[in-house]
Amino acid sequence: MTHNSAKLHVIGLETPPFPCTEGSSMSPASSLRRPAFIAGLAAAVVAAVILYPSAKDNSVSTESVAYRAAGISFGAAGKDMRVTKTLNASGVTIKRSQQYINGMPVFGGEIVEFVGADGTTTAALGKVAKESQGQHPADDQNTQNRVRRSGVATFPGQDNKATSAKQVWFDPALFGMKGAAAVPAYQVETTAGTSVVEAASGTVLWKSPKEKEALNRAVCDLNNKSVEGRLQDYACGVAVKPGKTENGGNSQQKDVNNVFKFFDQSSTFYNGELKFDLTQNIGADYGDGVGKALRGTVRVCFNGQACPLTNAFWDGTQMTFGEGVTTLDVTGHELTHGVSQAVNGLGGQGEPGALNEGMSDIFGAFINQANGAAGADKWLIGKGTALGVIRDMANPGAHQQPDKFSQKVNTQQDNGGVHINNGIVNKTAFLVTDGQNFNGQNIKGIGSKKAIQLFWLVENSLTSSSGLQDWGKTVNAACKQLSGSGTLSAADCAEVAKATKATEVG
Repeated sequence: MTHNSAKLHVIGLETPPFPCTEGSSMSPASSLRRPAFIAGLAAAVVAAVILYPSAKDNSVSTESVAYRAAGISFGAAGKDMRVTKTLNASGVTIKRSQQYINGMPVFGGEIVEFVGADGTTTAALGKVAKESQGQHPADDQNTQNRVRRSGVATFPGQDNKATSAKQVWFDPALFGMKGAAAVPAYQVETTAGTSVVEAASGTVLWKSPKEKEALNRAVCDLNNKSVEGRLQDYACGVAVKPGKTENGGNSQQKDVNNVFKFFDQSSTFYNGELKFDLTQNIGADYGDGVGKALRGTVRVCFNGQACPLTNAFWDGTQMTFGEGVTTLDVTGHELTHGVSQAVNGLGGQGEPGALNEGMSDIFGAFINQANGAAGADKWLIGKGTALGVIRDMANPGAHQQPDKFSQKVNTQQDNGGVHINNGIVNKTAFLVTDGQNFNGQNIKGIGSKKAIQLFWLVENSLTSSSGLQDWGKTVNAACKQLSGSGTLSAADCAEVAKATKATEVG
């Protein structure tokens, strides 16, 4: 869900010179000659994607035995992968690595590996830049000022300030844009969003508005007072005193009590089903004595906009609600934006943004279902809010959304159609869970218990540059991993494959 004035919220190596063996699959990322997905790997292919962190800095040189064994070269020195995180999701070990060129990160250049019990990589997903051109200018104050100005100007009409600017490389091809190589750039973080600015010219190459969408809890009530669209004007515990916390407060305001309860129900779901602590992972400490907490401000209005505000959003640190939009599915949706921010870095633009919205709808719906939503209401988003139903995951077309990839809408509106094209993700999740005869596939659903574990592994396996079809292949790869651990069966994965085929993302 967006608020119109402000912040919203797969190995990419050249095709190797050896044939794929039976049981392997490689799908090129558009015309890039960079496989976006490798699974069912032959020994030589496995060697191409296994990362060997060094004792010194967790880096992996392109000249390593692994890459040489596969006959793969990036064509230039100085490119490497660095392991950034190893975690467990749904019982599967996941390793994340970031690409660097000459010591600087490649924006969106990431690899996610599934690692078996014996330590071998069983599947790898991600995109990396193959070529680079140019050099970064001196990172002096003049350069910093110039790129920060460009970053701030990306989101006009807002009280927007740059908070950081760091040197990166940017390859447009990683995000499905035209481009032959990674170029020197700056990743500029502002209070309104993220921009990637070309270092030499100051041209904005990519942008993602902050998703102003949405156990220790703090909930505040702004009482429909209109304020500027800055966090400090509505932050719970800074601008407004909490009306309800774990330590007390007996609010008579319905929205305050709703959000307090929904924070608990969402936390119970994430902790119980997924062993993920929302408070610790996405909570905020504003120095008000409450500590790190899930925070929300209700009945917020903004200057120059209709009041009451019929919207809700996650701004990177807390939840914010207009009046009458405090339902469990909306709260779960927005909190999941915070989860995505923490675990995979999906932005709010284009196909990665549609995935961000789709994953939030998926877990918002699962949280709602875990607390009694059933029948026709199971897959509705927004029912009971002042907006009414805004999406139907079982039937995206009911709200002018596509339900398969061939119907994807190409538009500059809505940050590249993020709240439109997530219908493809939503339909897939519905088919996986409940099943249906759709687009030539007769699918038997695997049920919510298994689907929750599947999509949690998917959530932890996405990268910031993942596209819709990358996501579909990740769904199938994740299912294969879970079938190996006994969480799902081979028969389940056959149904999942039908679902991704039906929506044309598999």
